[in-house]
Amino acid sequence: MRERIRRLKLRKRTEVTLDDIAREINPIVRGWIAYYGQYSRSALYPMARYINETLYVWFKRKYKRFRKRLGQARLFVAKIARENRKLFVHWQLGNGTELA
Repeated sequence: MRERIRRLKLRKRTEVTLDDIAREINPIVRGWIAYYGQYSRSALYPMARYINETLYVWFKRKYKRFRKRLGQARLFVAKIARENRKLFVHWQLGNGTELA
């Protein structure tokens, strides 16, 4: 799963918006949740964490105010997750930034 996310090279694609990333990732993640959710839901936790870590790094590269502030990027992603849980599929299943 990590390899699939890595191949998308989202961390370096600062020309796209967060909505574009969501449109690209959601079908893939929805399939993983449908398959692994039936057999081994615990296998989804590292996947959700890795996607969120990728988003933190993307925010650091995209916006100057987060350039050297990973903690602030995490807080900002958590805020977006609370306000717009439907943006990413893995946010819908959990409490925002974590998969429940």
